[in-house]
Amino acid sequence: MKALVLSLLAVAGLFLSGCGIFEGINQKPAPTVEVKGKTEEFTGQIIKTDDGYRFSQAGGETFRLTRARESKEFQNEELPMRKYFGKTLVIQGINAGDGWIARVQVVGQWNYPGETRGPTQTGAEPKPKASPH
Repeated sequence: MKALVLSLLAVAGLFLSGCGIFEGINQKPAPTVEVKGKTEEFTGQIIKTDDGYRFSQAGGETFRLTRARESKEFQNEELPMRKYFGKTLVIQGINAGDGWIARVQVVGQWNYPGETRGPTQTGAEPKPKASPH
């Protein structure tokens, strides 16, 4: 009898204290938005800002680049841009707004005459030269 009373008290305590455990179990997840639109070609340089590495076009607007197709995956599939730091890139993607270009493919990269070639992943960051244009 004593074991039955203790069991009932334990179950009652679980229900009273654990009500928050099941909170939101029936709620649907926030809808995700699949990026749709026309694929465009962008040309710009990878620069370093206070927020990290960004793709910068001639007009000064900066973007983060991602391979993701859905908005909820943008940060998880962001391109590691340090390896392109100081280089000029040609990319294809969709301007997804909010500073993102989604479904990105790097289709070209080059250095201006006199710039060093090679990886920027290891060692100190290279100091990019101003473009001659």
